[in-house]
Amino acid sequence: MILLLLNKKELLKQSFSDFEIIYLYSSKIKFKPRQLHLAVLKYSLRLAS
Repeated sequence: MILLLLNKKELLKQSFSDFEIIYLYSSKIKFKPRQLHLAVLKYSLRLAS
């Protein structure tokens, strides 16, 4: 779910505060730590580029 959200271009234009909301949401649905870590990496890499 979170990976699909991260792939949206609209999200890339938003700030990290919005990402923190997604992080909190993903923790509520008990995301696997490795999957969440990969999602964070993917998001931060796209922000940098």
